[in-house]
Amino acid sequence: FDTLQAKIGYASAGVEVIEAVAQAGASRILLSGVWRHPAGDWKNGRIDFNASTENWTLQQVNNVRQSRPGLAGRFAVTGKGSLAIRNGTVFPESLDGTIAVNGLSVNDRALGDFTVAARTTERRLSVGLSGVLRGSKVSGNGTFELAGDYPGSGQIEVSTMTLATVQDLTLAARGREPL
Repeated sequence: FDTLQAKIGYASAGVEVIEAVAQAGASRILLSGVWRHPAGDWKNGRIDFNASTENWTLQQVNNVRQSRPGLAGRFAVTGKGSLAIRNGTVFPESLDGTIAVNGLSVNDRALGDFTVAARTTERRLSVGLSGVLRGSKVSGNGTFELAGDYPGSGQIEVSTMTLATVQDLTLAARGREPL
């Protein structure tokens, strides 16, 4: 990041982050949130947060660049959530948001666009996927409990896909010549 700015308010029973902005060139991560905890107790409490990104590419993410060279595209994240903290352990209570990847490509070969949306209802996280992979429609959904070992289930459906695309995906998954 080129710059990091934050405005933080503090009270004995919590920390409130009014606004935080991390910037790398024209790309930004925007964060806001509130952490409430018993006075003097930093291991228990609750965090409510909002987060979003602006103008990011996959190439700007170091882990993506190192693990998948040639992977390119733009992405945007928006989300909000609540986390309970008990004895220093974080437990998600709600997570709502979207992740959109547009212009996804590998080695300058177009793959498509994808969106994943998540919504929490009564401690159950529902996730939906929609997109296009080289002209084939991709959709899916899943449901996960926000408790225990986070059990869940889901499904993904792909419309008719060319044999060449299946072959390219298989090679990419094996770490050979990517798409």
